Amino acid sequence: MVRRPFPRTRGTLAAAGLDAPVEILRDRWGVPHIYARNTADLFRAQGYIAARDRLYLSHVGLDERENKEIPPSV
Repeated sequence: MVRRPFPRTRGTLAAAGLDAPVEILRDRWGVPHIYARNTADLFRAQGYIAARDRLYLSHVGLDERENKEIPPSV
């Protein structure tokens, strides 16, 4: 049973602060590959992905400490 939603890995997201579109693709192991036109946008996107994935992992860890069922990895 999944108690929290998985991180969103498909679709389009509008983000403030980007100068140009950024493309983030995940391979079959869930590793993000980020393509940007400039370094500032690349690092903003990388920070967003890292923070979102870390937040998800902290929720999974919380469920584990509370002996709840852990969702399968994405």
